[in-house]
Amino acid sequence: MTKIHLSQEAIARIAYVALFEGTQDIRYYLNGVCLQNNAEGFFAIATDGNVLAYAKLGDKLGDDFEIILQNSTVKIIAACKDISGIDLEHNSATSEVSIRTQEGTQTLKALGGKYPDWRRVVPQDDTAQIDNGQPLGLKASNLALLEKAYKAFKKHDKSIGEVLTVKYYGQTRPVVFEPEVPGIKVLIMPCRR
Repeated sequence: MTKIHLSQEAIARIAYVALFEGTQDIRYYLNGVCLQNNAEGFFAIATDGNVLAYAKLGDKLGDDFEIILQNSTVKIIAACKDISGIDLEHNSATSEVSIRTQEGTQTLKALGGKYPDWRRVVPQDDTAQIDNGQPLGLKASNLALLEKAYKAFKKHDKSIGEVLTVKYYGQTRPVVFEPEVPGIKVLIMPCRR
């Protein structure tokens, strides 16, 4: 049994990345938010295969784990306005996730499967560059999600500003967007032209 307390700041970060989760994807494990705990820390990750967002929720919480929360579970978490946050329990034997708030407890199923190795696409170097006149194609709908994510975060935590830092690593690597809140990044793959 894995027990996790999610503060309002963690809920805000989950609400932010949740806007980048898959919906009705044939790769069912993308239809939600993955909570991962490992040596690097505790993270929330979401991707639809073209856009990936992740947020560091805190330091490592004990044993390593990976829980893929389905979309409906994430919506319940993101809607929580309780100042004290929520408690989440995951039973890996039954794949059940229990969410306890002041209103009561709800139990839902977690998604099975193995989440993709998201760290492979995150640029590890700091060699962001301006390309020599090469056009860069990004879907407008993906860029619109950045504003929606900003608004979702702001519902829980007013500390986020409207400015995004943009890092470009070349035509074949993702463009990285970083809001003014440390530990959150959104990676958008460029369109092939």
